[in-house]
Amino acid sequence: MKKLIFKKIEAKLKNVLESDHIDWIQVGRVLSDVKEHNYWSINFGSFSKWLESWGKEVNLCKATLWRYITAQKKYERLRAEASKFGYNFEVIEDLKSPISPEGIEIFDKLSRILKENEVYEMMNRFIDGEITRKELREKWNVFKPALEQKASHGLFGESIVLDALRLNSNEWLRKDKAEYKKGKVIYRVPSFSKFFQSVTVTNPIHNQHYVLDAILALQEMSNEPLHIHGVAIVSQNLLEYERFEAYRKYCNALWIAAPRGVAEDINVKIPQGVGLISVNNKEIEIIIAAEVNHSPEFLVETLKELLTRWKTA
Repeated sequence: MKKLIFKKIEAKLKNVLESDHIDWIQVGRVLSDVKEHNYWSINFGSFSKWLESWGKEVNLCKATLWRYITAQKKYERLRAEASKFGYNFEVIEDLKSPISPEGIEIFDKLSRILKENEVYEMMNRFIDGEITRKELREKWNVFKPALEQKASHGLFGESIVLDALRLNSNEWLRKDKAEYKKGKVIYRVPSFSKFFQSVTVTNPIHNQHYVLDAILALQEMSNEPLHIHGVAIVSQNLLEYERFEAYRKYCNALWIAAPRGVAEDINVKIPQGVGLISVNNKEIEIIIAAEVNHSPEFLVETLKELLTRWKTA
């Protein structure tokens, strides 16, 4: 079954390479398949590395290719939500009028500050050709300050992300362990799992202190190693690369967690090896998987802190 899927992906990739015209929708679709089915793992250690290498073959940078993928995800979300208000949009491949990643991104952002029916009516008119791209950009420029103001007041704050991580326990990291029984999702209980908030870790060499917003200590099976997953939460499009590099020394895997809109905007800026998770209405989605380091430099210091927290809890 996997070989058949891979052959289909290879054929689609070949069609893109041999085409005289790059169709961003076609490219986004096949790249989503590559990511979803782990086709990249044949010769690369991460999807990000595969994407960068393949992008050179089509003369497109990794940031552009990521934009193609996320734009299609945004369109599918908008399409699903619009159906609740009586707007039945075609799947993206069947749209009569072409739509760009920029147009989709604008509608996605507008959906955070305008009433849903206003956004979907605007989408409907845009797809029907009643609104031009220029008019859409002008509309966005009017509402952009409103969105920035909402962000500055913490409506997309770190506390919302942290609460979602806390409520989801370890399930966001273990979706591939899920089983379905009678239409319900059931997660196999791990051998050990513990969630910690605001964990201070120390560099014993320079006596520097860092605070990880959250840590998930997880052991799948009793005969498997315990892995420490550190989480740094961001609520704005600002990444402190030096801080994240320091954090990686204290955990087996480091994740950046952000509200959905912020996560989609920063995914091309994530440091190599760091994972990215998106949070929206308590739902958590892994956008980029974190690389696992089995022997980080200061893991012992983290374990000491967690043991102290465990004893005093």
